[in-house]
Formats: sequence, structure tokens, C-alpha cells
Amino acid sequence: MTLQEFVKTLASKLKITQAKAQETVDAFCEIIGETLAKGDSIRFPALGAFSVKTRNARTSRNPRTGAKMTVPARKVAAFKAGTQLSNKVTGSKPAAVGAGSDGAK
Repeated sequence: MTLQEFVKTLASKLKITQAKAQETVDAFCEIIGETLAKGDSIRFPALGAFSVKTRNARTSRNPRTGAKMTVPARKVAAFKAGTQLSNKVTGSKPAAVGAGSDGAK
């Protein structure tokens, strides 16, 4: 799905104009970007969590020359899908409360 398809679907679902839907999507993305830029994370229980992770510095090779080079540490945006989203994608049913191992032998 492209951004424009998403905006059109959002506008239809919320019964708003496509311009208003685009404005909403832009604001949503801006807020996430600002939150991550501050080093904070943002969580949506039904969707997942956006966070900032630090990649360690590492040694690599220049593919053209083969020379060793150091890639500096850097911060990257990360997303971890929530359980509800994962279940929708995989078609799994949510686990019942209290299901699974209870530690009893």
C-alpha cells in the first residue's frame, strides 16, 4: 500500500477529506519523529513500539577497494510489532489469559 492509498483509505474510513487525512498522517509522522529525536520511545498497544537504538561501532571493508574502515556508532529508529499486530499478520489467535506454563510441575 502506498502513502496515497493509505490516505485515501483513512479518509474513507473516517469520513473526512483526503486533504484532512493527509494532514493527519503528516502530523502522526511528525510527532513520532520528534519523539524519537528526543531519544524517547512511543508505544501503541495494538500496533507496536517505536524506539531509538544505538548501533555499536564496527569494522567493515570498503567493497570497492577492500580496505578496512571503521563504521562509527550511530542511533537508528526501530519498530517492534505488538502482539495484536503480529497475531493479525500471522493469523494466530491471542493466547487466553492464564494460558501456558504456570510453573507447576
